Amino acid sequence: MVSLSSALGIAIGGMQSSQLGLGTVSHNVTNANTVGYTRQSVQTTNVAYNGFGAGVQVGNVDRVVDSFLNTRVLNQLSELESATTTRAYMDTVEGAFTGANTDANLDSLVNNMFAGLNSLAGDPGNSALKRNAVQQLSLVSTTLNGMNSDLTDVINRVNIEISEEISRLNTTLARIGELNIEIATQQAGGNNGANTNDLLDERDRQLDVLAKDFKLNIIVSGSSNSIRVTTENGQKLLDEGSYVQFERTAGTPYQGIGFRNVISDGTLAPYVNTLNTAALTSGKIAALVTLRDTTIPATISQLDEFADTLVTRMNLISSQGVSTPAQRTLTSGNTSGVSASNADLLTELSASLDNTSFNLSVVDSQGDVVSTTVGVGAITLTGAPTLSIDDIVLAINNSSVGVTTLGAGLGVTASATTDSNGDPVLQIQSTNANYKVVMANTAGDFLGLMGMNNILTGSTSGDIAVRSDIVADPSLFPTGRMRADGGLSSLSTANVIELAQLAETTVSFDSAGGLPAQSSSFIKYIGQMTSDLAVTLNSAKTTETYADSLYNQLQQLKGSVGGVNMDEELALMLVYQQSFQASARIITVVDGLMQEVLNMVR
Repeated sequence: MVSLSSALGIAIGGMQSSQLGLGTVSHNVTNANTVGYTRQSVQTTNVAYNGFGAGVQVGNVDRVVDSFLNTRVLNQLSELESATTTRAYMDTVEGAFTGANTDANLDSLVNNMFAGLNSLAGDPGNSALKRNAVQQLSLVSTTLNGMNSDLTDVINRVNIEISEEISRLNTTLARIGELNIEIATQQAGGNNGANTNDLLDERDRQLDVLAKDFKLNIIVSGSSNSIRVTTENGQKLLDEGSYVQFERTAGTPYQGIGFRNVISDGTLAPYVNTLNTAALTSGKIAALVTLRDTTIPATISQLDEFADTLVTRMNLISSQGVSTPAQRTLTSGNTSGVSASNADLLTELSASLDNTSFNLSVVDSQGDVVSTTVGVGAITLTGAPTLSIDDIVLAINNSSVGVTTLGAGLGVTASATTDSNGDPVLQIQSTNANYKVVMANTAGDFLGLMGMNNILTGSTSGDIAVRSDIVADPSLFPTGRMRADGGLSSLSTANVIELAQLAETTVSFDSAGGLPAQSSSFIKYIGQMTSDLAVTLNSAKTTETYADSLYNQLQQLKGSVGGVNMDEELALMLVYQQSFQASARIITVVDGLMQEVLNMVR
């Protein structure tokens, strides 16, 4: 049976419960617009004593959360940040690749280059057309240089952002570490419930920041409410007693990412752990590393393959040709990989020079023959057992047009010298300043393999260039080829025609940057590169759109669970208000009854 004093205690407990409820509702309402705030709720249980109701017991003031849903939100935030970062940089890559001016696109410039060669083939003696052909070829080269430079700048920008992100990451980890300790300390002191709820909200806000960089594994300690956080592959970021700080580590070509534990006195551990970026699948760090090391270099690799193939194919043709007028001196352009003039070219160049042969003529200013191997016997090279630049020098000098045979003033002299980089080169020069040198293959491709009249230098999109002396003097552009008698006609167009025909020629490209090995024209290969980039960009946009949509849906679900609903809170306020008033009314009634009892005993 409940006594009046028990009823009074029950009513007082009810008032206290209602008062705490009103305070919690007020806290919820005032923080309705606070980012990251989680609605709080008073936990109560009914109390019984000896089989009779004894009122209400107030428990904790808990946050209303769904831990599973919160984990999904964090994981999706990592996916969204990864997708957003990738899409943003791929937009930049597309801009660097395509350019703002469609007339300056690579495919337009290559078409203009071949059009210029076609025009020159129709009038090989026209100096203006020669100048235009060289300018168009230079535009292609400098555009490739610019694209390479722009894409390299994007990579460097990504690398800088990794360092900036590490700085922000360290600040976040340090703050979560502080909150972890503060929450655990208050929990250990018995100050649970509302006293740590706002700290837990702040920690969740910091976890949102951390989840942008990594997909997280989070384990909550039931007793202390502290957390242990690792990356998705299990590398520890923080626990109740410590956290890590990231730093850049030595690496080539870019610095790596490492981390050290922060020990109890706040100092960094002496050893550095390496962040396993290859195991990261989402988050901004994973996206930045993938962009820097894989995605953007793939585009550069495709451009490099295009440039290298263009250089190789054009030089193979141009080296068989002759400028009109011809040049006094020809120098090999493909021997940069040779260690010394006496080194075996068959091995170091992997070139099929064995049993190749070529004719060599000395012509006057009109292109008429002064001396030639035509009809006498072409110069033949044999690689038994080796073939070096020194061997070629000896073969030329001892030929029917060599200086050894004809002497100075009539013949040619071959020599092994070095270029500006110190690499050995073959140089063939007329001993008479008024005479010029003309060469032509007869078996194999000695001229092309050695690069005896290259028009392009370099082997990548970053260093491809038109030969500097041709840029300075377009008359050196090789338009013609040796006549049947060993001379040279100023109207010869055989070489420039073959160069122009490269526009429609199917050539072999090696696999590069995700594109398979293929046989294609230069224009079609540009289309392949453009399509591959477009697919990558569209994929990034689609992924971002989907990730954003799913993240917003999960956020709405999270808000419906833990967000503050003003209508619900106002309704609860009325409930607590009425409950408080009812408890107060009970106290009034009990007080009146007690007065009656006291009056009865007087």
